[in-house]
Amino acid sequence: MLLIRNEQMKIFKTELLETFIKKTQAHIHEVFEEQIMDKTEEDIREIIQNGIEKARGYEIREEQAVVLFIDLIIGIGPDFEEQKPNKWMISILEREDMIAQEKMDFIYARLSE
Repeated sequence: MLLIRNEQMKIFKTELLETFIKKTQAHIHEVFEEQIMDKTEEDIREIIQNGIEKARGYEIREEQAVVLFIDLIIGIGPDFEEQKPNKWMISILEREDMIAQEKMDFIYARLSE
């Protein structure tokens, strides 16, 4: 039987997180070129890390849903759901009867209307 020690699991999680951050950085450069012109790579990395934590607070943990959440942060602003025209998003983000991707799909569908 294969046994993974806690130290090994921490290393594995750290490597997965780093891979996610790098993929998300590349995505941000591709999609949000104008919005990030004045940002350093460290700034972008910090936005991603803060976005991951903020998304986690809304039970958004799946990779694609987290990327969409970070896209909202960059596209609209760091507290996008607190802005007056977007307060409706909070009720969606806090729903416990929806999975993360459903939350993001609903928000993006409404934004595109």
